[in-house]
Amino acid sequence: MCSAGELINLLRWGILDDERCGCGEPFSTCGFWTTVGRRAFGVSGWTRPLAQRLLHLRSRVDRARYVPQLSRATSTHPRGGELAAYLDAYRDVYAAVADVSGASVVVDSSKQASLAYCLRHDDDIDVRVVHVVRDSRGVAYS
Repeated sequence: MCSAGELINLLRWGILDDERCGCGEPFSTCGFWTTVGRRAFGVSGWTRPLAQRLLHLRSRVDRARYVPQLSRATSTHPRGGELAAYLDAYRDVYAAVADVSGASVVVDSSKQASLAYCLRHDDDIDVRVVHVVRDSRGVAYS
């Protein structure tokens, strides 16, 4: 099992903002994420144009307001081509994380329901959702 964090934020926080990874290194120099980027997207790996393209696709298909559309069959989705391109990137990232980490399960702790609705449209991604409810007292005192 590999806990990959909130992959939905990888584009902005990692690629565009170059924030630090959990290992302490900036995203751009983290050995794990650099290798994942190359496995997923070829020699160039993570690039600003890639992040910008995927963020654009995200704005077109992965939003809470699109959940009713996403709950229908893929063939009836009005932005089917954009959804397919978005899912291709996620599939490649998940496969690369699994390959680099050696894990058979990748845990994406993204919290947007719309992403789960997007991912359900890809037969190659086995999505399992865990809904965790926090006790508000624990959050307030932590």
